[in-house]
Amino acid sequence: MNSKLNLDTITINSKPTIIATSVISASASAIFLIMPLLIGVATEELNLSSERAGFIASSYFAGYLLICLSAVFWIQRLNWRTISVFGHALLVIGILAAIATSQYNTILASFFIAGCGGGILFGLCINILGQTDNPDRSFGIKLSAEQILAALLVYLLPLYVIDSWGYTGLGVTLTIVFCVLGFATIWLPSKGNKSEVMSINDSKKSTRAVCLGLLALMIFMSGLSGVWAFIERMADENAISAVDIGKALSFGLIGGVFGAFAAALFGDRFGRVIPLTLSILTLSLVLFILNSNFSLTNFIFVCIALSGFWNYSLAYQMGIVASIDKTGNLTVLISSALALGAMLGPAIAGMLISGDSYLYLHIFAFLCIASAIGLLIFLSAGAHKGRESSAS
Repeated sequence: MNSKLNLDTITINSKPTIIATSVISASASAIFLIMPLLIGVATEELNLSSERAGFIASSYFAGYLLICLSAVFWIQRLNWRTISVFGHALLVIGILAAIATSQYNTILASFFIAGCGGGILFGLCINILGQTDNPDRSFGIKLSAEQILAALLVYLLPLYVIDSWGYTGLGVTLTIVFCVLGFATIWLPSKGNKSEVMSINDSKKSTRAVCLGLLALMIFMSGLSGVWAFIERMADENAISAVDIGKALSFGLIGGVFGAFAAALFGDRFGRVIPLTLSILTLSLVLFILNSNFSLTNFIFVCIALSGFWNYSLAYQMGIVASIDKTGNLTVLISSALALGAMLGPAIAGMLISGDSYLYLHIFAFLCIASAIGLLIFLSAGAHKGRESSAS
């Protein structure tokens, strides 16, 4: 029996490909998910003001978003293994350059380069998994890998790296992690398989539907990221200690893993309407609890449910957008829609908070969740009817 890996037989729907793509996506999301930790260490060791530290994060996200927006023009034309190698290279070069200098402008440029690498990898992974036969399950596996890696890094880095080697040790450790995970590139296919021939009219309909789906993703992300940005403040005003808040947020991270794993486990076994409806109901309950005087026990539940159903529903939402993108060219913009939502949400939330009242923020979040998921269910139903009519 020939046990050698035949790269020509690797397909998008093979298990090694889906797992490898999810691992690479974890690389792409790592800096984003541990950004508060990274910024905290950089602020302390480099003596940066909060404003300057914030610009480091902004520089990273600028590169990330720029590449994600441009990916629609090149993602289907280039070899995917080459793209992955190049993305990992930029990620590693950017981080190494950031820890090799104390010049602030060079650090900003380095994080911009790292952001470009992260954007390349994340866009690539979104595009690959969106073309699988069961994108809901594939996106669930992807989200699980991201949450697990982030949880490990957040737990292990402060204990074994930051205390002893600080900012430089953190950067070196991240580059080692990226290099190791980059070997998953071997199991990527070289090209995609979406090449449906469509009429101009059908192509326009598909494009309109995908754009509406991307808008829905951005709205959903805006609502939840706005709440998440101020959830620590809400707990503090309910007399919950900083230590207990930290523990609750840790439980929330675990909840995110289970939420993503549930989507990966069940996939589209129960369709999409049931999981998304369950998500609306649970997230509405979370907002109701947050708008009342809540205890530590309630806050732990809120963190677990919010993070869990955020990831659980997001897998199905991304799956819907991928399924209505018949050409496979626009799915990559999912990453841009999520990034824009994550940027807009906290800014809007800050304007809606009145004194110590979060009522308008919670109303805003509910409207975002309900309208976004409702629109995506509508788009999914329309796509299903279109397939039935074409089949008959």
